[in-house]
This record gives sequence, C-alpha cells and structure tokens, in this order.
Amino acid sequence: MVYWPAQVLYTGFVLTPVWVVYLWWCLRHPEARRFRPAGIAAMITLVLFFVAGGKPYYAGGSTPSCSP
Repeated sequence: MVYWPAQVLYTGFVLTPVWVVYLWWCLRHPEARRFRPAGIAAMITLVLFFVAGGKPYYAGGSTPSCSP
C-alpha cells in the first residue's frame, strides 16, 4: 500500500489538494466539459497503474493534465 502515499509525496503535500480539486472540477463541473477527457484519462491511468502494480511515479505525467 505504498502507491497512494507515494502519489501524495511525489505530487507534493501542497499541490495534492489542488490536483484533487481540479480533477473533481474536470469530472463534475459543466464548464469543464472540454477538459473531461483529460480528467478521465488521468483517473484511468492512476487506477490502472495501481491495479497492475506499477511504480507510483509512472502515473506522474497524468496528474496535472486536467488543470486549466
């Protein structure tokens, strides 16, 4: 269970809440409809690497992808 704490560590303690809020915004807000595919891709990437047992830093490129 190192994957999720490592995601927070690699993203940064300050930027993790910002990333989570922007991901929520990408997926739920009507004005973010054009960013929704990037948010879905980021979630799929994170979950896929978690399930497949990938290294936590593999998904690092997808985390800021949905922030405007």
